[in-house]
Amino acid sequence: MQDLQIKTKQKAKNKFIITEGVFSMDGDLSSLKQITEIAEKTNAITIVDDAHGDFVIGKDGKGTPNHFHVGKKIDLYISSLSKGLGSFGGYIATQNNVVDLCINKSKSFIYTSALPSFLVKHSLKRFESNREKTKKETRKKHKIIIKRSQRNRF
Repeated sequence: MQDLQIKTKQKAKNKFIITEGVFSMDGDLSSLKQITEIAEKTNAITIVDDAHGDFVIGKDGKGTPNHFHVGKKIDLYISSLSKGLGSFGGYIATQNNVVDLCINKSKSFIYTSALPSFLVKHSLKRFESNREKTKKETRKKHKIIIKRSQRNRF
């Protein structure tokens, strides 16, 4: 964090702090509470890629910023629908003008095909569901499967 503080104190027209919510190699959580405090003090834009945290941690699986209670302090939230959700595609959550900029300037978005409608419906349904209840039910099912498999060992 000390290095981040030094770098963000430097003069610059725009400052960005970009981090992952959960680092996939070891599952370490980003220090979002400290990062957002530094961003506020230095007027930096905070971007979080939460592909490994969204739908997994936080209240109702709402991701790493929710877990650390800093959701409103994140300027741009990027996530995948394929990791924790098991669907396809991804999304960004930010101000409307930034979304419009991404839609109109991102070549990878402009030259891609639309997602199949059944995947969009599946993803939207998951956003609207009680994620915490689903997570508990899934854990309960996994425990049952593990117990059954342990009984059938030789």
